[in-house]
Amino acid sequence: MNMKANIKPAIIGLIIVLLLSFMIFFIKYQETNEYNKLVKDLEEKGAKVEIVGDYQHVSFSAPIKKHIRIEYESVFVFEYENVESAELDASKISGDASRMAGSIMVWFKPPHLYKKNELIVLYLGDNEKVINFLEEVLGEQFAGA
Repeated sequence: MNMKANIKPAIIGLIIVLLLSFMIFFIKYQETNEYNKLVKDLEEKGAKVEIVGDYQHVSFSAPIKKHIRIEYESVFVFEYENVESAELDASKISGDASRMAGSIMVWFKPPHLYKKNELIVLYLGDNEKVINFLEEVLGEQFAGA
């Protein structure tokens, strides 16, 4: 009977430890997820951000590719596993964004490319409000019009 009394607290303790471990992991993941941080930072600056969903673009090797709207304008977010991978893809883009990985690019609107940590962000357009929000959060564009 004494053994049964010791098992219950041990199981409860194990469950608490597992829950705390999961919570710490989840909080840490949220802190380091650059995509989520970008959305949060944009919203904190006053931008209207809408999550559209996943996006596929063959020119970027990022494992996470998202389509969002800022002030109703499409913005594409590419999140890499590390800064080095983002830098490698960024190095394949010419300063005016007319070439990407050796291919000639024809844009239907002026391209603006930003890079910060594990992110490359692409905005096609000329909405100054969107450009200002992106520059406030990501800094100056590294390529584009």
